[in-house]
Amino acid sequence: MQHLMIDFEKVQPADLDCLDPDSVHVWLFLGTEQQETIPLRLCESLCRFGKKVHFVHVHNNAPTALDFYLSFYLGKIIDHDPAAIIGILSQDSGYDVLVEHVQQSLQAKHISRVSSLAELQQRSRDINAFHEPTKDANNSPFASLVQPAHKLAPMKTTTTISQNNSSEQVVKNANNSELVDKYYPNILNAMSQKDAYHPRRRRNLVANIRRFVAQSEPELHSDSQTELAELIVVRLEENQLITAIDDGLLSYHFNQDGSDSGEN
Repeated sequence: MQHLMIDFEKVQPADLDCLDPDSVHVWLFLGTEQQETIPLRLCESLCRFGKKVHFVHVHNNAPTALDFYLSFYLGKIIDHDPAAIIGILSQDSGYDVLVEHVQQSLQAKHISRVSSLAELQQRSRDINAFHEPTKDANNSPFASLVQPAHKLAPMKTTTTISQNNSSEQVVKNANNSELVDKYYPNILNAMSQKDAYHPRRRRNLVANIRRFVAQSEPELHSDSQTELAELIVVRLEENQLITAIDDGLLSYHFNQDGSDSGEN
């Protein structure tokens, strides 16, 4: 399922009409000063979601009380639905540490923080979520990062069954260089698109590519998936399409004119 968690202390949208009421759960976190009244227009918009609206009243006026409430319920969502697509609507950049941890540990299908509904709408095109579904939409949340699986050349793998433990199947790459050659052009093309999602940190880029490989080739051993993703990122670095800047962040260079894309 899709979940939008709203920090109502920091962001108070006029309505949520841009969201798909059939597939999105709305979590409204209300600080002590926001619980008396909610604008009528927003209430009317929330009615579209029926039982998918969840009001969370924060019963403490400490400066970071709402942050802890939201983090707690985020954990409950992930525990209940590891394949959840989650958006945090807040202008508080402190959530970015939490978002990065969830991304790195692969505990949700997708998670991101946005500062406004306008930014959410922009991101929703990248992950195909929150907005009204379209007929030709690609269901993969990483459609902007890599091409759909049916457009990729098939991966060649060899399977070796351990004689000591026949229940353990170890899948090895037949040729890592060949696999990179097959995946790299598609990933390069997808990441060159104007609205492509560019993770800020290298480890998140590796994790996103690895997650796509896992979806496309579930029989490939997890270590091999990570190795393949790492090799693809290394090739991007060798071709100077990504470079490391301060604090472990990445700079992308996919524009046709060769300038930085600006998504650091």
